[in-house]
Amino acid sequence: MWLTDVSSDALDVARANVATLGRLGSRVKIAQGSWWSALPADLAGTLDVAVCNPPYIAVGDPEVAADVLEWEPHSALFADDDGFADLQLVIAGALNGCAKAVRWSSRLGTVRLIG
Repeated sequence: MWLTDVSSDALDVARANVATLGRLGSRVKIAQGSWWSALPADLAGTLDVAVCNPPYIAVGDPEVAADVLEWEPHSALFADDDGFADLQLVIAGALNGCAKAVRWSSRLGTVRLIG
């Protein structure tokens, strides 16, 4: 299992969580980087499952609750192209990274790509 994030702070939290898993935690590898580029190249085409939570809110969206704006890093919330920029990167990379199929779900809907 691989965990990736561009944020070193998020990875610090992930490492702390993994440390609570005992021996199972030894199966988890953590890498810093942007989406697929954080993973070793030899994983391309071998992944069975990819799960992510990309930013999907359009920059400047006035509907974001104040407490969310105060708590979450803006890079975890907002994406260019009306909120779709990171999603496009994830899907494009998944077509190369995953062995068979890609499925992405959010409250906005589901995208399924079969390779």
